[in-house]
Amino acid sequence: MIDRIGELHLHYRVSQDGSLASAVSASVDRAVRSGLGEALDARIAALLGDQRAVIVVREIRSSVALGQADWSLDSRVVECISRAAADALLTMLSGNPAPDSVMRFDDQAAFTGAFIVALLEGSAWERWYYGAFHRYRRADPAATLRALLEESGDDITALFGWLARHGHLAALLTLVTPRDARRLLGAARPAAPGHADGSAVLADAARRLLTQLAPPPVTLAELDQRIAQFLAARPLAPDWTSASSLSVWVMQLLRFALRLPDGALPAPAPGAQEALRALLAGPLDWLDTRWLEAQLFGAAAGPPAVPAPVPAPRRQLLTPRQERVLGMLARSLADGELHLAAADGEDDIVVRLIAAAAAAAAGGDGPLERGIIAVIERAARACLAAKGNSPDGPASHAGNTPPLPQAAREIEALRAAGPSALALLEALLGARGPGSEADQASATAGVFLLTRAVNDLRLPALARQAGVALAPLLAALAAQWSGTDLPAGLATALWCGADPADPADLDDAGAALDALNHALLELLVVRRVMDAATAEDVIAADAASLDHALACAPHTGRRLAATACMLLRGWAHWLPGMAGSGPLFLLQRSVRRAGSVALSGERILVGLDPAPLDIVLRMAGYLAPIEPVDWLGGRSLVFTLRQRASEPTP
Repeated sequence: MIDRIGELHLHYRVSQDGSLASAVSASVDRAVRSGLGEALDARIAALLGDQRAVIVVREIRSSVALGQADWSLDSRVVECISRAAADALLTMLSGNPAPDSVMRFDDQAAFTGAFIVALLEGSAWERWYYGAFHRYRRADPAATLRALLEESGDDITALFGWLARHGHLAALLTLVTPRDARRLLGAARPAAPGHADGSAVLADAARRLLTQLAPPPVTLAELDQRIAQFLAARPLAPDWTSASSLSVWVMQLLRFALRLPDGALPAPAPGAQEALRALLAGPLDWLDTRWLEAQLFGAAAGPPAVPAPVPAPRRQLLTPRQERVLGMLARSLADGELHLAAADGEDDIVVRLIAAAAAAAAGGDGPLERGIIAVIERAARACLAAKGNSPDGPASHAGNTPPLPQAAREIEALRAAGPSALALLEALLGARGPGSEADQASATAGVFLLTRAVNDLRLPALARQAGVALAPLLAALAAQWSGTDLPAGLATALWCGADPADPADLDDAGAALDALNHALLELLVVRRVMDAATAEDVIAADAASLDHALACAPHTGRRLAATACMLLRGWAHWLPGMAGSGPLFLLQRSVRRAGSVALSGERILVGLDPAPLDIVLRMAGYLAPIEPVDWLGGRSLVFTLRQRASEPTP
């Protein structure tokens, strides 16, 4: 358990002679500085235990009465204050504290993940319980995220897993490039063992088993001394490519620590067999668990007629836990639960697979192992190489079509790693989902960026109140913003909803359009996006500058141009440094771009070609996913940025 105090305030009230105040405060200050943190840590650990949950408490107040005998000794001061603070904390947590005083998160990944989501939404710094992250605060969200992720260490795989499990990974990848994300994930490693040959890891495994063996284990100090003696007497390192070799080494250490003769078997404590099986099936599944069970449980059944043979060394690259995680990953791809876009490069694929693997392994023992990450990287390389030779996927390595040399090398490496590694490659090659057959190129994909403006300015509700049909209104806006004629392909058709969309249907709705525009203008003035004295003139000038005419009556086109420009003004207000930009500047540098659009159940995935203002969109968080949109059939929007422009459609 790790605890942290943001601020500590001490207020003194001296009931005796006022001349003692300075002496008392100086003495208490000295005691607090030297020992309060350690004392509180011990008391809080005793109260809460070694739990994974993160509890953030806004404020605790407690009173302490110190007599002269107390404040004359630093240890007494620390004991009294730490006891009072810990009691106050326990009282608060045991009751029913208000949400504005205590926040709970399942674990560190959930705490950090929730902060990242709030950061992307622009509300992180307004929430008191994210004070621990203020040291990462930078000029923009992207820099803040990079600073946070760089210091996440081994927790980063669990963090990416939480984001993937809760549907926020795509939003993160709008601010952190897949290449940087992959570097951070690849750098995550378990803590290095104390010995170069990894014997510290094996000694720890032996310690875990000793806690369940009879006679009762020796004390920790005696155990550490005997382990040191064992390491000094047996300097030969085990073979880390063989689970059997590692298991024999651990069994030898168990016998040595318990002072058992060669051939004797340590016996489990009464009722400890289930705990031993849980250890061997979970944290210690990288050992030869069948052989160890035969050794340990055989001792409980009495001396065997024939000694259990020492297993022959066998090469094993993946542990049973790693096999299970990779198997779950392959099934997620095969079942369509995990999707990869056709435009994804190696970095994108690796990051998404690692995050999905971490999500699948959530609740396991420790961070995602390097072995899983290595298999994922090889599978991604093999998949891309094989698809580059044969788009049909599995046929490229099933014997019908010879794979490219690079693909062949990667496939052989995966085959050597184990069946789950090869199954992952099969699932990657056979995956069908968004970004595969469903992806359709679109010259107007950028119009989806204005969805936030439509939602933020409540256009559907205002149109309904004014009596303006929404579908033709959206079609007119899409045509104005994209600079294309209707119909303009899949993107525009999806963005306008299911109803017929022809701007000419609004030719008889002049009064209703005027009422809608008046309501929009009032909203912009109230929100201080525009000045009331100049708002009408500014919008008229903006509308006159638009360079695309609609297929409707001129008077309708002028009204719709004003609507489009007001929405652009509202959108630009939230983009750093863009509030005063004209409509054509915003459209040409951000909205008028090609890309791809794909439907995936309850989502629309929009891939966008690069544009000059992408850095501004990232900073504003405008590339984060958008929750279900009513006029899009309740679908949510997920944006991705391509590293290069798409090929022109024929």
